[in-house]
Amino acid sequence: MVKLLLDSNVSRYTEFLSVTNVLTYINNRLEPVPCSKSDVFSSKNMTILDKRILMRILTICMNTEDDNSFQDFYDKSFCEFLEAQNVPENLIHYIIYAISQGSKRMPYLEGVQRAQIFLSSLGRFGNSPFLWPLYGSSELLQAYCRMCAIYGGIYYLNRGAESLVVNENFLCEGVMSNNMHLQSNHTIISASLAPASYCDSTMLNFISRGILITDRPLYSGAKPGISTFQFPAEDQRNPIMVIELNSDTYSCPNGLCKSLNLQMLTYLGLGDKLRANKKINIQL
Repeated sequence: MVKLLLDSNVSRYTEFLSVTNVLTYINNRLEPVPCSKSDVFSSKNMTILDKRILMRILTICMNTEDDNSFQDFYDKSFCEFLEAQNVPENLIHYIIYAISQGSKRMPYLEGVQRAQIFLSSLGRFGNSPFLWPLYGSSELLQAYCRMCAIYGGIYYLNRGAESLVVNENFLCEGVMSNNMHLQSNHTIISASLAPASYCDSTMLNFISRGILITDRPLYSGAKPGISTFQFPAEDQRNPIMVIELNSDTYSCPNGLCKSLNLQMLTYLGLGDKLRANKKINIQL
């Protein structure tokens, strides 16, 4: 998404705030995660030995592409790699859930790549590697709308697609909307709405969302601003991402906080059953 925003210049039509607090849920409480080198050495939640181990692992992650000594872990999980490096359990939690933003089942290479993105993003727009758009993520859609208008594109509001129009070669030529055939060379549609014959796999991903309005921050020691953390899930596969916003983001009233809770859910072999409730007519 970040690369797309930059390459398309859509980022010029939005304003962002740096996420102030990167937290993690460990030992039944929230703790701040040391992101930068200065944060690591000033942290009071780690011993001196833990700080040295953490810096060593982060250095390995940044330089692992030039090091062939870890090829044995290519078919293993990132958690197994950390355990082999004698990393304490609390640091494994920091690295997996806060820095790599993954789970304990995450493959080794994916965990390293996620850690590299996190570390290389530090210091770009503040001490945090994360940004949040003012007025909420829906502002990104309006930014794309503005860019679309510059190149002659049209957004049609309050109008949906009733069916796809395909030719004899089963290539999509447009959609039917309000009994009108809207022609197009390319059609973009969600996989959850597309006919089964157009999907390459029966694996579907869904995001379960929850929004909570609170009168105080979830972490009392947090700095004023935006907070984010991952809550480990019981299946160790799909952790829950929590994003807490305050009035600085113009998405909730002054004195209140809004928490967004997101969890990615993956269903295997349920594609046809899920699509049974989505009736899409194909016009030939």
